[in-house]
Amino acid sequence: MQEKINTLDLEKEQLLKNLPKNKEMQDPTKIQEKIAEMEKRFQTTSMALADEKKIMAEIKKLKESIPNVQKAIDVKPKLDALYEHRN
Repeated sequence: MQEKINTLDLEKEQLLKNLPKNKEMQDPTKIQEKIAEMEKRFQTTSMALADEKKIMAEIKKLKESIPNVQKAIDVKPKLDALYEHRN
């Protein structure tokens, strides 16, 4: 039982390490909203090429983080169940 808990804890830590530190940005819905906001800003605002590249890189990073956020969310109930079963 403890080995399963340790494995899931390690998996969760690895997923969270690659996510934004801001707790608010660890929600898939909030990430999607942020992406939409940034894409709208990118399309409607004139900006320097460097700023465009920065925004595009941030959008790409956020899109790539969505599956990891979902996996981290899915691991939490499993961990909670194992902790409860152990006690």
